[in-house]
Amino acid sequence: MKKKKIKICFLTLGLLLTPFDTLALNKTETIYSNLEYDGSLKNSVISNHLSFIGDKEIEDETELKDILNINGEEKYTLKGNRLTWENSGNDIFYRGSLEKTQPIEVEIEYYIDGKKEKIENVIGKEGHIRIIYKLKNNQKNKMNINGQTETIYTPFMTTLGTIIKGKDTKNIAVENGKVIDTGSRTIVVAFASPGLYESTKIEELKNMNKIVIEFDTKSFELGTAYIVSTPKLLEEKDLSIFKKVDALESNVNILKTNMDLLDKGAKELEKGALQLQTGSATLSDSLLQAVTSIGELKIGSINLNQGLAQLKKTLANTKVELEKNSTEELKELKKANNYTINSLIASTGKTFEELTAIYTGNNLNSYTGTDTMLLNVKNTYELVGLLNKNNQAIDTSLKMADEMSTKIDSMLNSLTEILNSLETGSSQLANGLTQLEAGIQKIYAGSKDLKIGSQKLSEGSITLSKGTTTFKTEGIDKLGSYTHTFKTYSSRAEALVNLSRKYAGFASNNSDETLFVYQVKSLK
Repeated sequence: MKKKKIKICFLTLGLLLTPFDTLALNKTETIYSNLEYDGSLKNSVISNHLSFIGDKEIEDETELKDILNINGEEKYTLKGNRLTWENSGNDIFYRGSLEKTQPIEVEIEYYIDGKKEKIENVIGKEGHIRIIYKLKNNQKNKMNINGQTETIYTPFMTTLGTIIKGKDTKNIAVENGKVIDTGSRTIVVAFASPGLYESTKIEELKNMNKIVIEFDTKSFELGTAYIVSTPKLLEEKDLSIFKKVDALESNVNILKTNMDLLDKGAKELEKGALQLQTGSATLSDSLLQAVTSIGELKIGSINLNQGLAQLKKTLANTKVELEKNSTEELKELKKANNYTINSLIASTGKTFEELTAIYTGNNLNSYTGTDTMLLNVKNTYELVGLLNKNNQAIDTSLKMADEMSTKIDSMLNSLTEILNSLETGSSQLANGLTQLEAGIQKIYAGSKDLKIGSQKLSEGSITLSKGTTTFKTEGIDKLGSYTHTFKTYSSRAEALVNLSRKYAGFASNNSDETLFVYQVKSLK
């Protein structure tokens, strides 16, 4: 974690060195302060550098007192906070003083062998030294973050540099920094950003409000330490990253909406498949009763007329049950699936062929990374594949149900005609009953296939429903939650960048760049 923080700080330091756009007036403000050994402010002086393009008088703004031109003979006039300089074509360097609380306060603590001591009680001593530089950010701001008023601190990137001398000094370590050993001396550079944890609520930044240096020595001496702090983090052009975060949240919300539709469709399919399974079971039982009735009729166990009446009633009930097993719900489910497939593909802004190329080209089948675009493609492609398989299962069931319905309806019509023929004359009874029994046996055999098929469809739809629910809860819903969390961090980061960008100076309101430099002198 320390290495990551160091990289972030070096990146930020590089951004600080990036030149600003040249304007008519460019102003750099530097506050030089000497600190006591406990970190309290001893004295300070503020220096300003004005770079002006043009031949008019140089108009500036300042709160400084006792202003002195330190690099030229140009004179000035001061009215309130309005400062006007003569223009000789050269840059203006001037300094002054100001009684004002600085945005960063420093407190320094010294420990030897775990015991806190004043600096004078540690100098020249042998033992394990621990120096803690505690940094406090005084620049509090009340801001609206995602609809709530929160305290956000103007971000100050703070760098500490010191040199530790002595051959008898070893085991040097620093938090949030780097130790560079040159042989005869050791350079320690560390970074901090007080208030950053309180602004972002990111746990990993909790120790960014202090710098801790530790080492073992046989005779402690304090090297000069320099602390440099600046509020400038990013340029205007870098704010475009937050627009991409907004687009990410929008796309994830579309994906989540479509996933909700898919989950609902899967549950409807499960319900329809269960109804089909129940109906096919009822149909099979009815046909079995018909077979039993014919058997009883053939052996003369019941009266002929009663048997025919019962048989016709049974067949009528069978036809009613057959008509109940409508396939319209399955067709509607397929239509809903196709709509969801088209919506999923459209939400990515790509064609299905492009999604397929990205999915196969990046081997997303086993992808476990965090790239948002690839995760979006992976989830969409796999959902579309799941829906297409679901449609194939529905097509198979529809075809099987239609074929079986047609056959059964045809056979039932034939059976009805046979029964009508039986009623016209007993001479054809024996032959008719034989044909009737054979026909119903075939229908019964077909109904058992339909029963088995509908059972498999029901089991498959249950698996599909559970799978889509799990995918929705464990995948898409969590992705939406992560995106919301990222959006929250992004909103805080954007607020920090805006505060940094709008910081206009310590002793004025028109500074392009402000730098605070603190010095703690060496002590032997």
